[in-house]
Amino acid sequence: MRQFSRLPLKGFAVAFALSALVLLIRAFTVSWMDQPAVVVLVIPIVVSAYLSGAAAALLATILVLIGAAFVPPDYLTSGLEQMVRWATLCLVGLLVALLAVSRRRQELRVIELEREASEMASRAAREEERHAANELLLQHAREAQLFRFMAERSEVPFFINDPSNEMRLVYVNDAAVRHFGYPREEVLQMRVTDFDAAMTREQLDVSWKELKEKGSMMFETVHRVSGGRMVPVEVSVNYFSFEGRVLAAGWFRDISRRKAVEERLKSSEEALRNVFNIMDDAVVIHDGHGRIIDANGAFLRLFHQGPDDVGGRNIQEFCRMADTSLSPQAVWERVLDGDAQLMDWMSDRVTPGERAELQVFLCATSWNGQMVIVARIRDVTQSRRYEKELLEREASLRLLSETSTRLLQSHDEPDMVLREVFEATAKRVGASVYLNHLVADDGTHLELKSHAGLGEDEVEQVALLELDGLACKAVGKMEGHCASGRISRCSEPRMEAIRQRLKAFACYPLVADNLLGIVAFGTDDREAFTDEQHELMRAVTDQVSMTLSRHRLHLELARRARDLDEANQAKDHFLAVLSHELRTPLTPVLASAGLLRDDPNLPRHCREEVEIILRNTDMEARLIDGLLDVTRIARGKIELHREPADLHDILRRATEVCRPDMAARDIELSIKICNVKPLSVMADSARLQQVFWNLLKNATKFTPAGGRIELRCDVVDGHIVTSVSDTGEGIDAAVIDQIFNAFEQAGKTRRFGGLGLGLAISRSLVELHGGTIRAESAGKGQGATFIVTLPMLEQTSEKKGPQVSKGTAHPREPLRILLVEDHGDTARIMQRVLAMEGHAVQIAGDVATALEMSASEPFDLLISDLGLPDGSGNDIIRSIRQRGVTIPAVALSGFGQEEDIARSHQAGFTTHLTKPVDVTRLKQTIFDITS
Repeated sequence: MRQFSRLPLKGFAVAFALSALVLLIRAFTVSWMDQPAVVVLVIPIVVSAYLSGAAAALLATILVLIGAAFVPPDYLTSGLEQMVRWATLCLVGLLVALLAVSRRRQELRVIELEREASEMASRAAREEERHAANELLLQHAREAQLFRFMAERSEVPFFINDPSNEMRLVYVNDAAVRHFGYPREEVLQMRVTDFDAAMTREQLDVSWKELKEKGSMMFETVHRVSGGRMVPVEVSVNYFSFEGRVLAAGWFRDISRRKAVEERLKSSEEALRNVFNIMDDAVVIHDGHGRIIDANGAFLRLFHQGPDDVGGRNIQEFCRMADTSLSPQAVWERVLDGDAQLMDWMSDRVTPGERAELQVFLCATSWNGQMVIVARIRDVTQSRRYEKELLEREASLRLLSETSTRLLQSHDEPDMVLREVFEATAKRVGASVYLNHLVADDGTHLELKSHAGLGEDEVEQVALLELDGLACKAVGKMEGHCASGRISRCSEPRMEAIRQRLKAFACYPLVADNLLGIVAFGTDDREAFTDEQHELMRAVTDQVSMTLSRHRLHLELARRARDLDEANQAKDHFLAVLSHELRTPLTPVLASAGLLRDDPNLPRHCREEVEIILRNTDMEARLIDGLLDVTRIARGKIELHREPADLHDILRRATEVCRPDMAARDIELSIKICNVKPLSVMADSARLQQVFWNLLKNATKFTPAGGRIELRCDVVDGHIVTSVSDTGEGIDAAVIDQIFNAFEQAGKTRRFGGLGLGLAISRSLVELHGGTIRAESAGKGQGATFIVTLPMLEQTSEKKGPQVSKGTAHPREPLRILLVEDHGDTARIMQRVLAMEGHAVQIAGDVATALEMSASEPFDLLISDLGLPDGSGNDIIRSIRQRGVTIPAVALSGFGQEEDIARSHQAGFTTHLTKPVDVTRLKQTIFDITS
């Protein structure tokens, strides 16, 4: 049943149809088939078995048996023989069916085996194809990786774009990203038309069509990169298919330099062509056989030809070699072999009727692929003519150069040098005679200083000439030079002997501010001097005039320098004596007033008057100091003792000096100083304090009562900027630049007092410190500001210990003091002051007494004036030191200039005090040098 269930319907239909057909045939052929027809029944069984297998054969057997049983003439029950026949038929049918089935199965097996073999072969082929495909993919992957590695490392910009997506970039390497200057993400969003400035959409379509036709393209275009910059590039592009897509790939390179070079070459070619046509020298190019290829405008102008008249003609039609023994063709061959030639040629066509001398330079070069000869032709007819003249002029110039050098190097009396110069000049111009006269000291005669070509009698005759009787009065009156062919018209009788033998004569004045002398040249071998010779003689006499003037000026300057030095020495002596005489009377006044001020029993109204005396005495001393400072600054003799200093301390001391005056006038002082500590400057602290004291004093002087002064200090760009501002009188803009001049008070009346020296001294001191000072004011009544700028000293790691200010202190025990002073009042008040401190004081009025007293008894301290009746205080201390005595010594003198202080220290004084000196300072000095 399972077999029947698997039996194909088509096989059953075949078995049924064949069985029915055989039975019908048997039924209708009974009469003629009879028994043998049984064999026919086997046919459907065999065919069904063969065609459809055992199931179909079995069905055909059953159908045949059933049909044979009911289809006449035979029936199933018709006898034993018939039954055996039918059984045999069944067996035979079954056997045949089995044989047919077996055969069919073998054929089917063969077919199955063939099919399996075919399938196995197909699978093997597919596996081989898959393996080959994998190998190919692996190779492509390696190639792609190598391509990416090379593309990313390449310095040449590389790209891939997609024509189907508006030519948008799908890949760029790092070099391309750097070229465009945008991030990679932005670059990959760009289309060709976004960065190709020369490409429109229509041109892009045409280019893509051309690329597909040719397969590759190379062209030049312009890229618009970051910043809007236009970069010319050369592009090479190809198209290819990838995964069903058609892409375009290529590279490009920046050709900016090449374009620039091309532009320069183009410009150079145009410039060279222009130069070729406009150059002054004639240039012609010929083919190596003399046939002209090209010629410039200068050649056409030189030989009077038109632009179309020279092509193809031989160069020798226009000019020829001066050396007729030379073969032109031999010369051309040497030039073509690389041996350039510089030759002399000639021509009769430059100037008709005259022979022109030409200088020709020949060289070979390449011209449009062939070797040609370039000839540069220069007309040297005139230059050759000038050569001789130039040689003469060169010799004259050389003479002038040597003459000027010798004259400039002569510092002593120039007589010997002038003689050599005139002899050389006479030799150069061919003069057989020369005479040099200089104005005598009396100013009425000319003396013969040097000469050549004259006999003794002639020299004696012309040794002295009257100014009014000159050989040429025009020369004597400085109206120019005199030159004549014959000297016979000379009216000077003393020249008569010379006149008889000279033909040409030239005379020149030696002048500066007035007539210095004359020089004359003469010759007897020609009728006149040439213009060039006259120029040479005139130039030499001009140089001699300057030398004589310079010599006289040098003598005058030396005399004036001596006079000035003597005057300065006299002035210095006068100022020193004046200072001493002015300061000396102030000392007892200042000391006496100091004693009165310190007296606790002094009435109040008297104390105020004493303060007035002290202030005015101090002002008088400062006026004297100002005058001396101005003198020292003007002569450059002021000395600065510069060392690192803190500007905080300098400003503090300056303000402390001025506070009493400000308080007396009810002036508010505002101080705003930056917190930078220290404010280091390289300065002479005393001198810098003097600057700010002057500025604060001026501000106090010109600010009304109840006003305000501001002191400000800041650090700006490595400089310390200090300003002093006030709410006082102000300064007119017209005179603000004059206030730093000595004795100027900006147009103010003398109601404020003073000499107007403070600002002049301050400016000089600030500039000596490497700084600047300037004034600012909004005008009258608007106040003024003075600004001082000083270079700040760089701070170092070195730190100084705290500075302990010295206070006034008394020595431990009284001193024995020798006071040397010739001014009686000063001596008495100084003795009183020192005695009040407990010291024993002895007075000497001159050098001799002081030396005698110092030798007879010991002293603990020497205080001595310098200007004494019989000598100097320096003599006293020098003698004491020579005896080996080492007591401290104070020079107390009205001589207070730097040289005075230096001399006192050199003599042996411990310190130098300039009169007037107040009591407090004197006490402090004694304490400092004795404790």
